[in-house]
Amino acid sequence: MKIKTAFEKASLALPKSRHGVSIAGNVIITANDEMQVEVAFDQNNDLFSTQDIVIDQKICKLIKALPNELTLKIADGQLNLTHAEGHYLFKATNELVPSITPPEILLSVTVSGEVLADALNFVADCMSCNDIRQYLNGAYVKFTGDKLVICASNGISLARSEKEVATDNEASFILPFHSAQTIATEAASSDKVIITIGTNHIVQFTFQEFTIRCKTVDGTYPDVDKMIQSLPEETVLSVLPKNLNEAIKTAFILADNTQQTYIELEVGKSQVNCSVKGIQADGTESCEAEVSGKQNIRFTLLGRHVMSALNASRGTTKIARNESGPLVSFESERGLWVIATPRV
Repeated sequence: MKIKTAFEKASLALPKSRHGVSIAGNVIITANDEMQVEVAFDQNNDLFSTQDIVIDQKICKLIKALPNELTLKIADGQLNLTHAEGHYLFKATNELVPSITPPEILLSVTVSGEVLADALNFVADCMSCNDIRQYLNGAYVKFTGDKLVICASNGISLARSEKEVATDNEASFILPFHSAQTIATEAASSDKVIITIGTNHIVQFTFQEFTIRCKTVDGTYPDVDKMIQSLPEETVLSVLPKNLNEAIKTAFILADNTQQTYIELEVGKSQVNCSVKGIQADGTESCEAEVSGKQNIRFTLLGRHVMSALNASRGTTKIARNESGPLVSFESERGLWVIATPRV
């Protein structure tokens, strides 16, 4: 891997870090409190690989702005960075780069990068970030023996994606919010990812040319299977998510607060009406739907949660609701979203 690309990958751990960058031979190591990145770059004749150094993390930002062809030289506690038209000198710092120990292997499995990215992206809008319930701050990842299951919840909505992935045994972990976002992005451009789950609350993601090691979130995730078994089926409507989302977006123009505005869905014989009430105006948009079960019922949900569920869906989406129950489910070929109706 070229020097420029290697430093760009290393910078993945820096947004939440005030630490320096460690260079040990031709390996760059960066870390924050929850994630560590290790990436190797192509050696050149000017690099004294026997010397290690820790330097200011500004080097990553600098290299991003420089040409592709760069030369590094480490000598006398300094790093020289040169290119055809410039020269930079970094002195060693006393910063310590935190180290995340390798996982004590419980399970190692190779997963398609596309599969992993799709599952993480499906639940992304459902992940919590600053919830006092620490176990909700990220994505729950579980290998069941024949499936990869990824879930996320913000306390009002829950998203679940299932992919066929065979493993020798079962294992699970909770991947922190920012780590989950990073892994999803990197997996999308990778053919495969080796996931190594440890018994020491560490999980490692090995890509073709670099490694990301993450601390997992302590805590026990809620029993998602138990909740899904009790999902509603009294009224079911099938819609194209794009059509319903467009109807909701149009009506949502009247919302006075997009974060807190509720939308009322009224299910008819062959359509669903989406209504929004603002302080100064209200309105309704309609969308075609195939309806089975009980009709002429209404239910209210937070608009932004409904739009997130529809944005994540692919193909015909089945929306199910019990008139007396608190849950509404959105199920498509990508996975399942469940949203709780507000308490009256």
